[in-house]
Amino acid sequence: MPSGDRARQCLLALAGLALVAYAPSLSGDYVLDDRAFLVANPFVISDAGWTGFFTERRALTSDVQQAAMMYRPLTAVSFRASHLAGGGNPFWHHAVSVVLHAANTGLVFLLLTALCGGGAAPAVAGAALFCLHPAQVESVAYLTGRAGLLALFFGLGSLLLHARGRRLAALAAFSAALLSKESALAVAPMIAAYEWIWGPKDAPPRRGLLRALPYAAAGAVFMACRRAVLGQWAQRPLWGGALDLHASLALRGVFEDARIAAWPARLSVCYSFPYAEHPRLAVVAGVAAAAIAAAAAAYLLWRKRPAGFAAAWFLVGLAPVANVLPLTALAADRFLYEPLVAAALAAALGLRWGLERLERRGRGALLGLAGAGCLVLGSSAIEREQAWQDAFALDLESRVARPNDPCTALRLSAHYLNWSMHGRAEAILREGLAQPASVLEPALLVSSSLIRIKERRWDEAESLLKRAQALEPGRKDAARLLDLCAAGKAGES
Repeated sequence: MPSGDRARQCLLALAGLALVAYAPSLSGDYVLDDRAFLVANPFVISDAGWTGFFTERRALTSDVQQAAMMYRPLTAVSFRASHLAGGGNPFWHHAVSVVLHAANTGLVFLLLTALCGGGAAPAVAGAALFCLHPAQVESVAYLTGRAGLLALFFGLGSLLLHARGRRLAALAAFSAALLSKESALAVAPMIAAYEWIWGPKDAPPRRGLLRALPYAAAGAVFMACRRAVLGQWAQRPLWGGALDLHASLALRGVFEDARIAAWPARLSVCYSFPYAEHPRLAVVAGVAAAAIAAAAAAYLLWRKRPAGFAAAWFLVGLAPVANVLPLTALAADRFLYEPLVAAALAAALGLRWGLERLERRGRGALLGLAGAGCLVLGSSAIEREQAWQDAFALDLESRVARPNDPCTALRLSAHYLNWSMHGRAEAILREGLAQPASVLEPALLVSSSLIRIKERRWDEAESLLKRAQALEPGRKDAARLLDLCAAGKAGES
């Protein structure tokens, strides 16, 4: 455990690292859903009362569809606060996100020093990994991703306060984490795991469960409040429309999240997947892999190994975004903001193990290797931030990274469609439709029909829209466009 002065120096250095590494995001514009959450949201930009953030389903965003999906009142309150500080200038919203990430990096360092021991170097390396991992860019540069920043800030604070015996303050911090983002529910079982590994050796096994019980109760109350305000549990219907297809796609999404954590290449705002050719086989294989990972984590936990805490944190952290209850995305970089604390812990434990067993020259080489790894991650993160400067740059980079993803075709073609570059838009959409059937195929067909409507090719547009309706019955935009086609044909006749 580093001394007080050494710990403060490390905290300052890590905070400075985060501020420098993510400074490029300060010049970013609003992208993706940011305008619906921050610019066009009357609860954020008006002088309405603060209690509405907790009782109104539309307080988080002006997007009616998304407003029914998420209950994050404290995140909405933070949007109002940063708007009061800087108005519509996105710089001040970005500044809040960068400062929160720097604070979370410091909290990760404090957690690692408490759990790992072995001096400051392993904890600094682990916290730097958490800070600079390229997947973190989405949570920091995407303003709507502030929910994850706040949830981890209060969640880590809750765990650290609990470890220091300040139970009431820990419960209050946990409640704030829940009100920031639903995925903070994962903190409750991790408190039980902490008690099991680091609690008194002579304590009965049920002690950890009893200590975690107030947090579980707070989670249940939160979910009841969420259900009362939103009127539903899940964010959307089943992916693919059937349980086996949903399970197959959801498992592939979880594995894609794990892949991003281990190898952060080909990052994108899109992670859609084609329908599995053999969905039941994919489900069986996915469940088997998940069971093996869970069994390994359970074994390490049973042996009271800190590595078991890291494995459990990763698995439990991914559970809320695993689409058991369908979410708006199958996989996303921002889903890894909390689980990457597990990667930081694993890195710190591995570095401590190596430093304890190597000679002086070997220790220097190992620390140099860790520093080089952080340098590579940091440069990748800074490069990734350039794509988050505006919507077109983001969608263009996503298309380059994942050219076979229909989602990237849909997003990039929308820019060319808005610019009336119909030929370029149609070529990109054709590439997307040439991929294996995916959950996005109806949306691609609707976008393709828009080109034909603008060019008054009514029959071709109708054919595409009817195909979209056959794949996704009840699709409202297809029905509206079909009415527009009928009106257009009638007007020409």
